[in-house]
Amino acid sequence: MSDYTPVSCELYDKLEAIATLHRTSQIAYRTEAGEKVQVESKIVDVYAKDGADYCKLANDAIIRLDKLEAIEAGGEKVLQAIALNSHAAKSGNTSRTAG
Repeated sequence: MSDYTPVSCELYDKLEAIATLHRTSQIAYRTEAGEKVQVESKIVDVYAKDGADYCKLANDAIIRLDKLEAIEAGGEKVLQAIALNSHAAKSGNTSRTAG
């Protein structure tokens, strides 16, 4: 997926922790069409597929991680849009691969 912008390893790890702890989160993201969506749901899976990273929500929505704009879980602001790509820009990483 050539237009995917990798997210930081720290964000990926936090999303995995939220999923493991079954925490309900407030999530804001943009659809592929650019529409802004806000939802309250649990993250049930975080995974890599076809060169991009995704999370699946309890409502079966699948979000490409570089489309996330904000996440709040348990009163903690896990993501604000400006922090999304800080690690990727510093490290020069172009993708995260599953191990």
